[in-house]
Amino acid sequence: MTEPEADEGNRFKKRNHWRESMRGPRLMIFDARLVFFFLLLTVHLAVWTALLLLAAIGVFWLAERAGYRLPGALRTVRATIAGVRRPAFYQRRAFGMESQPIIHCIRKLIEWQSFR
Repeated sequence: MTEPEADEGNRFKKRNHWRESMRGPRLMIFDARLVFFFLLLTVHLAVWTALLLLAAIGVFWLAERAGYRLPGALRTVRATIAGVRRPAFYQRRAFGMESQPIIHCIRKLIEWQSFR
């Protein structure tokens, strides 16, 4: 395949590399996830939707300035909310309907039934 044939379907006449496939989607200088806010503004044109769009742009810009993409920023917020203490084992909670004396009696009854 010659060079002109390879670039025939490429609109921008630029080389496509696999290393570019992992980059986040962008629309010009904005993260592509802002499309939701642009769509909301076009469907419901109001001052509050324009302010919501500007706030979203500001939050995304601040996150990128801090070195995060949106998924990484959300993970950081989740980890901050979760806190430092993370137990290694799941701890089952008793909600009052299965109190210890009743469970103990049921276990004794099951053991008694198995010996009969």
